[in-house]
Amino acid sequence: MIKWVKQIWDSLEDRNLELNHRLFHLIMMAAVAVAVVGFFLSLFSGAAPLGLVTMGGVAVFLVVLLALANKYQKYDVCACLMTFCVNVILFPIIFFTSGGIESGMNDWFVLGLLVVFLLLSGKALYFILFCSLVSFSLCYLTEYFHPELVYHLADRKDIHLDIYISLIATALVTGVVIKFQKKIYEKEREFSRLQQEELERANQTKSRFLASMSHEIRTPINAIVGFNEMNLREQVSPEVEENSENIKRASRTLLALVNDVLDLSKIESGKMEIVPRQYEVGSMLSELVNIIWIRAHEKNLEFKLDISPEIPSMLYGDDIRVKQVLTNILTNAVKYTQKGSVTLQVKAEPSEGRRLRLICSVADTGMGIRKEDIPYLFDSFKRVNEKENGKIEGTGLGLTISKQLVELMNGKITVDSVYQRGSVFTVEMEQGIIDRTPIGAVEDMGKSSFSVKKRYRQSFEAPEARVLVVDDNEMNRVVVQKLLKETRVRVDTAESGAKCLELTAKHYYHVIFMDHMMPEMDGIETLRRLRGQEYGLCRETPVVALTANNFSGAGEMYRREGFEGYLLKPVGGILLENMLRKLLPEELVEETPGMPEEGLEQKEAVPLFSRSEKQRLIITTESVCDISEEMLKKYDIPCICYYVQTEEGRFCDRKEISAGNLVTYLSDKKRNVSSMPPKVEEYETFFADALDKSSQVLHISIAADISSGYERALQASKGFDNVYIADSGSLSGGMGLIVLQAVKFMQEGAGAEEILAEIERLKKRVSASFLLGDTDRFCRSGKMSGNLKKFCDIFMLSPGFEVKKSRIVCKYLFSGTEEAVYRRYIRRTLKGKRNIDTNVLFFTYVGCSAGTRRKVIAEVQKYQHFEHIVEQQTSAAISSNCGLGTFGLLYLRKEI
Repeated sequence: MIKWVKQIWDSLEDRNLELNHRLFHLIMMAAVAVAVVGFFLSLFSGAAPLGLVTMGGVAVFLVVLLALANKYQKYDVCACLMTFCVNVILFPIIFFTSGGIESGMNDWFVLGLLVVFLLLSGKALYFILFCSLVSFSLCYLTEYFHPELVYHLADRKDIHLDIYISLIATALVTGVVIKFQKKIYEKEREFSRLQQEELERANQTKSRFLASMSHEIRTPINAIVGFNEMNLREQVSPEVEENSENIKRASRTLLALVNDVLDLSKIESGKMEIVPRQYEVGSMLSELVNIIWIRAHEKNLEFKLDISPEIPSMLYGDDIRVKQVLTNILTNAVKYTQKGSVTLQVKAEPSEGRRLRLICSVADTGMGIRKEDIPYLFDSFKRVNEKENGKIEGTGLGLTISKQLVELMNGKITVDSVYQRGSVFTVEMEQGIIDRTPIGAVEDMGKSSFSVKKRYRQSFEAPEARVLVVDDNEMNRVVVQKLLKETRVRVDTAESGAKCLELTAKHYYHVIFMDHMMPEMDGIETLRRLRGQEYGLCRETPVVALTANNFSGAGEMYRREGFEGYLLKPVGGILLENMLRKLLPEELVEETPGMPEEGLEQKEAVPLFSRSEKQRLIITTESVCDISEEMLKKYDIPCICYYVQTEEGRFCDRKEISAGNLVTYLSDKKRNVSSMPPKVEEYETFFADALDKSSQVLHISIAADISSGYERALQASKGFDNVYIADSGSLSGGMGLIVLQAVKFMQEGAGAEEILAEIERLKKRVSASFLLGDTDRFCRSGKMSGNLKKFCDIFMLSPGFEVKKSRIVCKYLFSGTEEAVYRRYIRRTLKGKRNIDTNVLFFTYVGCSAGTRRKVIAEVQKYQHFEHIVEQQTSAAISSNCGLGTFGLLYLRKEI
């Protein structure tokens, strides 16, 4: 018996047993203990004989049930049976034989319901819970209507003792269960934490191994490729030239394998990042075509292009990953096509806002794919139809990586194939639009760029230039020296960061090529010391990183650390020359005619960073600010446009439609016109564009309670650390006043956070009011209640509104002729107010005639003499809500 109890107790710590089953053991053991104690207490408290028998029976029943559960492993069935028997049969018997409501049964009923919730789930929970509630309710009702059926305890002392014991017993059982669950939870949490740490350590070990593998493989390949290129530059026999070309192809294959393994590892660990930026579509496609055309030409395949001339010339996306995906698919098409052609088709379909769907299809006349193999096409390390494709080189990773990259870019990749006739792979990806100018016809892209030259010739000479190469690997240093030999550049070398600093203290170098991974002092630390080197001669010298680690975001990381650019090992001679040519002073360079054999293939691949300085901060806003185009251009304020929806379609405010174009709509009150803010994706693209020009962006939006534009801008900004969103608390000219003041603060040198604080103070100073011209449209837009509109219509009143605490509220109600109404509005707004800042007044209007505008300005000047009155027709988005005849006066109050 003791051994059996110990076995059950040990099961509470068994992690292989489900939590519910361990909890069942605990509750059953507690219940048995309570039943045994209850039996002896009932024996001495004077309870009815039936009660004694019941308590004893409960103890025996629970022991038997626990034994059956352990023997047959039917814990859920036993839990249902136990809770049903106890709550529906045993507890009612004890209730009627041990004092009823004037006993401790109330506590036992609560404990019974608690056990149901702890042990059961699903339909069993609801069934037992229903039966238990019905059983307990019948107990109380029976005692209420027939108290003679209940055996009441005779002595008050027995009643108190029974209640006290029940309270203590139920509290202890409940506490033990809760403590047990808490203990299990803490153990599981600790176990999960240890597992997570172990996984993180494993991932870090894997990442370190892969990074090390990449570095260790690329370092010797760098030497192989470099020395091999020197052979190709020399006059060698056809046999040596053929061997060198084979070495070159084998090196490329090995590099592709390394890159594929690294990319797959990053994707699986969730570390692969999509880094969008603006890029030229023509340039990206040209590089792609140049690479594939050579491979197709080597196999005597025809490479066809079908590129839509209507594709915008500049898009926003991760062009590196787009090119990687297309290169993988095109390379596969060339590899698996023995005769015929490979066709690249690129087109674009318009999407919402400033976005499009880029659709790229690659069709080949190759062997095709069996229908049964298509489901496994994108599996890692899986090559379909291995029997026929075994002789074709590859790892089976290209399509796997391509599919996952496309999914990371919120796109999709599909395949249509007929076995033995060919395949069509289609990739669809969302891209932002930067410049809508079409790329034009590109039928002959890349084909005229190749005139294969047998002899290498350097692209320039610079005998007066001096370059330092820093690398701990001697072969790498020799490779760079030999690759630059024909340029006549003087090349010094250093085997460590310390040696580099020693040389830069003595000599001036025009360019420094520095390895990243070096022992003792790596390239980044060396660069930092170089920039701060006291009496150093190369503190301003451009430094280019040489790295064997190909990782996402490398360019951004090296730029942030202060490098002018970076080159990935193995470094090609053309890339090295192009990089050096762009960094050397013009007066040192002597151009030489002719281009190397691979110059056109790689010349655009040089990752040189632009030296153009970004603005520190840029202020952006929305088209509803009602600032004129001239002022927006003068102060360089980018503006994102709202949209106006008419019966003819949706139009972009300011660009495709103006308030003047809306006159025909606004004059007919039955025609629906509405406005809407840009979508979140459009704000994201807009902010990304702004960040191309500036390090920080401060966007000033319309009042949050007036339009959802602010919330959308705020949501879009969450993806940018350097985009700040300000709620102007106003609209139209009031918003414009805040934007212009923000520009003034920026020009004075204020930072984004300082301007945000100033805007909060400015919001209290802005007075923005307007006299409404069309209550129907304003009511339909949701800015005016239906009851107020009816009141104004019945009594022929013209309402005047004011923006207060970001809300539009009705402040005035005027009656009389149109001229009398606007005179009263102006007088109420301006007369006798000494706190007005008379520097500038925005007078915004919708469809007011020139005569009316002159009268309004004359009336304004009766009460206040403003230095500048900006007369501006409101944007189409604002006009669509207010209607014809609306005009507003907006100004700043003086600082208190």
